Amino acid sequence: MNKTERQIDEKLSFYVIFFFIIQALNGTIKSILPFLSKDIQSKMSLLAGVLILLVMVKSLRYVFKRSHVMFVKSYVLFFILYFLGALLSLMRGDPINLLISASAFWTFIWWLPMGLFVYSIQDKKILYNTLLKGSYIMSFILFLSLIPVILKINFFVNAKEYNMFFSYMLIFPLLLHLNEYIRNKKYSLLIICLIEFFAIVLYGSRGALLCLLTFLILKIFYGQISYIKKVLIPVSLLAIIIFFSASADYFLQVLSEHNLSSRTLEKIAAHEMEGGRDYIWEAGIKLISERPVIGYGLGGEFYQMTYQASEILGHGNMVSKVEDLTPHNGFLQLMLNFGILIGLIVGLYILFSILKLKTNDNSHVKDLLIITFSVFIIPAMTVSDGIFIKPGIAIYLYLILNYKKHIIYEQA
Repeated sequence: MNKTERQIDEKLSFYVIFFFIIQALNGTIKSILPFLSKDIQSKMSLLAGVLILLVMVKSLRYVFKRSHVMFVKSYVLFFILYFLGALLSLMRGDPINLLISASAFWTFIWWLPMGLFVYSIQDKKILYNTLLKGSYIMSFILFLSLIPVILKINFFVNAKEYNMFFSYMLIFPLLLHLNEYIRNKKYSLLIICLIEFFAIVLYGSRGALLCLLTFLILKIFYGQISYIKKVLIPVSLLAIIIFFSASADYFLQVLSEHNLSSRTLEKIAAHEMEGGRDYIWEAGIKLISERPVIGYGLGGEFYQMTYQASEILGHGNMVSKVEDLTPHNGFLQLMLNFGILIGLIVGLYILFSILKLKTNDNSHVKDLLIITFSVFIIPAMTVSDGIFIKPGIAIYLYLILNYKKHIIYEQA
């Protein structure tokens, strides 16, 4: 690869990590200063979006130059899907304002560019190294959000000790650092990983731990280790999980003695791991059963989900404001959008696409696929969704699309 091509890869990779750094900074400021008005918070988000767009536009010509065919195919495909979604919504008598603002906008402005930027990077090792360097900045920014909790300052009295945003953002740097430790065995990285892990346990959500567990399983499955170790390591992990679960009450007591708490440990101790999403799942399943063949179209489920959830909660038709409510499960989301058959096929492809990796491959692109699958795909398909609006998911999907093509750039 010549110098010019390498510089282009570096610019495209910078946009990817810049997006997450700005996202972390925006969320952290709001966590540290929870008393900011909604208007100020909106302006902060707008400023963050403008900064990201400026960096994106600056390098967008390289994306089109390298991947113009994929660029056109991607935008045409999603234009057709959203057009059909809008058509189905209008035929039902549902407005399409949320379809545009809460779904299509995010797909066209953030999701597709992120996937296409990643797809256009020729040497994925450059992307990996750029993400790794930026991950330290992300971690530092995210840990600032714990200041109100750790210092117990009255000025921050409204700050929450449970922060879902913090945990799902921090798991990305954590897995990058853990993966680099596995590669290079630097103990400084292990210490960083342990600090990040305990921060998630104390102040984050349980879903982030599922990401970590998935990553470890995939690293074992695809690791170049003996079959004996591939058996012993999972058994050891299972034993640690059982011990951790059985000792949750004890750990809570120790934390309490130091004036600390952990929502995750409290849920584990109480055997409450379902997350309180039953009524949302029920609403999604009910709607799918009513339109099992064609679904509600991409982005067309928000109004019906809000009505159905309100009815399940006993509020009847008394809905003061329709929100961009989703079923918080990737499979249910896809079946709502495209019907049971197509939704199930797409969902299974996304979930099992990780099996395309080669066991004897030690490339950085393989590591990126395992990391992004664990961080973005697993939560989306289980306890969350946002398949076509969360840029992290686009990173994985576009990486897997050209996995075989780009491992030739790296001789690891």
